[in-house]
Amino acid sequence: MKFRKWIWGIFFVAAAVLVIMQQAGHFITFGIWPLIITTIMLPVLIESIISVNFAGIFIPGSIILIMFKDTIGLNRLSSWHLIVAAILLSIGFSILFGKHAYKGVRKHCKDGGFKIFGKRAISDEENIDDNHFKCEVAFGSAVKYIQSNNLERASLSCSFGAIEAYFDNVTPCPEGCVINCECSFGSIELYFPREWKVYNRITSSLGSAREVNTADRTSTQCVTLTGSVSFGAVEIRYV
Repeated sequence: MKFRKWIWGIFFVAAAVLVIMQQAGHFITFGIWPLIITTIMLPVLIESIISVNFAGIFIPGSIILIMFKDTIGLNRLSSWHLIVAAILLSIGFSILFGKHAYKGVRKHCKDGGFKIFGKRAISDEENIDDNHFKCEVAFGSAVKYIQSNNLERASLSCSFGAIEAYFDNVTPCPEGCVINCECSFGSIELYFPREWKVYNRITSSLGSAREVNTADRTSTQCVTLTGSVSFGAVEIRYV
């Protein structure tokens, strides 16, 4: 978290310096907007490389390339072709290497986890026997009603899709439950009992992770949300 704050802080300070230098007559070859957009895209690119988020790598990279393609002699390339190529590369690399990219998270999850690719799946109930739950969605959508008497950890991964996860029939373990959300070009909706204490530690790059309504926080049961969002949204709802 602190590392990401340093990245964004340094680049916005650099953006301010570039604006002043451009107005002073420097960087005549480049316009001010390409420099500003590049300054915004670079932190997203760096964070995505660290978290191995392919969509966050190829799409910001293509935008930066578009900003300077005339300068570096690639003016014959169409901007739209570069964006489409970046999206296709994101999809291809996510399919080929997605499992390895998130191995560190998934090794803690249930082996018989829930995976969806390119379709809609609805499960009325999901009983957890080993206190761990996993749901992965790519190019599809899922609605999960989870039941557990001692949930320790859950992992939700969504790429170009949507997940709705209901935790109102869940009892977290006494030490608290950790729910990791990895979302890119999609949406994850989390439903918790209103009295729970939910601590949002999700980081976002050109996305959002927010509470839609307010909680009472009267219970001793607590949940910590971790993970990252890029070009997507995680919504926390209390029921």
